[in-house]
Amino acid sequence: MARNPLHSHVVFCRDPDLPGFEVRYSRYGGYAFRKHTHAAYCVGVVESGESDFYLDGRVLRTKPGDVVCINPGEVHACNPDPGSAMIYRMAYISPLWITRVGAELFGPGAGAFRFACPVLEDRDMAGAFEALFAAAARREPTAADVLEKESLLVSALGALMSRFSDVAPPRDTGENQAAKAVRDLLDADPAGGHSLEDLARAAGRGRFHTLRLFRAAYGLPPHAYRTQLRVELAKTLLARGASIADTAQETGFVDQSHFTRVFREHTGATPSQYQTG
Repeated sequence: MARNPLHSHVVFCRDPDLPGFEVRYSRYGGYAFRKHTHAAYCVGVVESGESDFYLDGRVLRTKPGDVVCINPGEVHACNPDPGSAMIYRMAYISPLWITRVGAELFGPGAGAFRFACPVLEDRDMAGAFEALFAAAARREPTAADVLEKESLLVSALGALMSRFSDVAPPRDTGENQAAKAVRDLLDADPAGGHSLEDLARAAGRGRFHTLRLFRAAYGLPPHAYRTQLRVELAKTLLARGASIADTAQETGFVDQSHFTRVFREHTGATPSQYQTG
């Protein structure tokens, strides 16, 4: 399989009226994504094309009309069938939105929510998110007002969470605490040049054991998790208007060419495409 993604069309929508909410419209042919994670909750609607959808060790199937739900930190990849193309819209939703809507639905302190079903065949749910995506994409003079957009977002999330979410169980074993110590070290400085010895020291384990327990907890080896953090930081900097060269340097990549290649492999778009929207 060719490892060079074919990006026919990619558009990003970041609406200042909905902070912590971003929509990507994508039309892809061929391989586009390597396995990756997101810090946000992801909800997408497939418009056309079929795909094998890898999610945390499982391979699922998506088709037009399906709603795809991905929790933060879940390792996933979705690429069109060979010789075909795929069109979909994907929302990236800050955990703050999920926490607030969850508290309104189930009461304060309900816990950490997660989507229980990764692929939904539900026409009403797809329609709710399609209406939200359309409203967020509209521009003057027909732009939706803040109340309409907030109402569509909260209504769609409320319907999804009330029917297809549960509360994530606590993960407080000693092994998970050691893995969390490594994750916290990487989270605190994604651009840093931490060595494996640094990670093992934070975990209080040997180097081999540290690698094994981290991957068991988060689905990725530490170096791949750090790359994902760097890409997420780069997205924030680019959205704020930072230059691509400065972003590459600030996020710890070797050079701009390396940054562009890795960013494309993780987001399905070049840094320029992402920044342009």
